[in-house]
Amino acid sequence: MIYISATLFLFGVFFVPLSGVIATYLLDAYTVSELSWIRFGSTLVIMAPISARGEIGSIKFISLAQLFLLGLSTLLAFFAFLFSITGIPVAKTTAIFFSYPLIIVVLSHVFMQERAGLLTWAQTLFGFIGVALILSLDGKFGIYEAAALVSGIAVALRLILTRRVASSVSPSLIVAAECLVATIVLTAFIDASILEVPEHLGLLASYVICANLSRFAVVYALRLSSASNLAPLAFFELLFAILLEGIIRGIWISIEQIPAMLLICFAGLAVSLRASRNRVSSE
Repeated sequence: MIYISATLFLFGVFFVPLSGVIATYLLDAYTVSELSWIRFGSTLVIMAPISARGEIGSIKFISLAQLFLLGLSTLLAFFAFLFSITGIPVAKTTAIFFSYPLIIVVLSHVFMQERAGLLTWAQTLFGFIGVALILSLDGKFGIYEAAALVSGIAVALRLILTRRVASSVSPSLIVAAECLVATIVLTAFIDASILEVPEHLGLLASYVICANLSRFAVVYALRLSSASNLAPLAFFELLFAILLEGIIRGIWISIEQIPAMLLICFAGLAVSLRASRNRVSSE
């Protein structure tokens, strides 16, 4: 089962930077609020009929409260990420918000009693050191970098909350609920003209599809495995961001950043392989 969950999680983290790169082109025509509203609103329209089939009435109050918090954390993570890439490259934004895998391991241990071994902690820390090395080569930390950090913290909370509710609430309902919360909050900041036929329809559709594929894959992965085991795999998102931004936008990392990138990827791969061996031996 760990192989399936790891594959789904990697699939999800690939589409996160891809949607981010696409968003950099759309942000010339839309504000951050408008693009966020389109993303969450379109998903809500698709998922509401699917998730409403006999499930809503069975949701417990505690699950309802957690779904509301999940929606707020999702909105914050998404909004902060989009705001960040309006001022700095997608790869740099991704590097900064990669404080979140370490936060996930900590929060999973404190709030969900998910135990992580010493090697898992060490390898996750190595990945975090790789992120720090990339940032140290730049030396700048302004409002856009701060937004990327806020996005990382919100992503950590989002994944922990997803793990908590995924055992009792279906993935389709999780996605619909978080999109409902985000859409309601963002509606106050949206002009009615956004409802007209959108510009760049093909690019906008590609963005929405990629953003939703990433979320569905991550939700299903967290139903199959613990957040602490999957968290180090998230470091591959940085590799994907670097490659996609280089291929699509022609913006490549410097040679000095390559060792740090390799350290990040090695840490994620090593801990995931160790987790899979432990899971197989226990079965």
